[in-house]
Amino acid sequence: MQLLITNIQRFCFNDGPGIRTVIFCKGCSLQCPWCCNPETQKPLPQIFYNKNLCLRNKGIDCKECLINVSNPEDYFKIALDKIDYKFLNEICPVGALGIYGKNIDLSELVAILKKDEIYFKTTGGGVTFSGGEPLLNDFYIWFKKLKKLGFNICVETSLYVPLDNLEKILDLVDFFIIDIKILSFVEALKVLKADLNIFLKNVELLMKYPKINVLYRFPVVKGYTYTEKNISLLIHFIKNFGVKNLEIFSVHNLAKEKYYSLGLKYDSFPVINKGQLKKLKNFIEMQTMCNVKILEL
Repeated sequence: MQLLITNIQRFCFNDGPGIRTVIFCKGCSLQCPWCCNPETQKPLPQIFYNKNLCLRNKGIDCKECLINVSNPEDYFKIALDKIDYKFLNEICPVGALGIYGKNIDLSELVAILKKDEIYFKTTGGGVTFSGGEPLLNDFYIWFKKLKKLGFNICVETSLYVPLDNLEKILDLVDFFIIDIKILSFVEALKVLKADLNIFLKNVELLMKYPKINVLYRFPVVKGYTYTEKNISLLIHFIKNFGVKNLEIFSVHNLAKEKYYSLGLKYDSFPVINKGQLKKLKNFIEMQTMCNVKILEL
């Protein structure tokens, strides 16, 4: 199997225990309006062009990318199968033009992870698969090899994934970070374009493996997750599934340039302040036995 990714980020601290290397997989099963990684949504390579970084837009006579086109935007009109990815990723001196998405194989990943093996061992860290949605991939062979080599494995997932993909790797994963989003069947389908039953069935399966470490996360998004109805459903979910640890965080608007670079429309979201987050934390802890932490991203 080759894995389509957008990035490999080393020395991360908020993606599982210890120091971790995070693999951002391309492709997602949801359409969250507040997504901060739009480049990971589609399961195929995508051209990007960031005008704000472009030297030509700063008055510098740079013509590096104009060998085959009249304007940088013309690259969007060329079929991906006719583009030399290496050429496009290397031609711009400031990274304003390129491709989101590259394939790696298991041997390449292992070589990268071995560079930081000493940090993993001294901090209890390891590799984290994020996205997008990593569990749209069948990772059984990869995870089996990584465990054999002694790597700690964490998966960040929405759990809107094929049940079989989850079931295969439950004995191989050390830590799960699971997003709780919209818990109304109607609203999940309307906003996320998702069947909530998939999420709930996967949570039920995961609960049958109590030795696996699980951390739930809740993005606080005004008008979507941060509503009276959804908070009430969140309380019910925590009680029903015995959730012990929850991290809450406000969405941000730092991904705006990524959206524009992909030719996508961007909708800004109000940032939930620390006072509101603290109030929500206290409310959840009063209503449940769950330990709630405010995560600052």
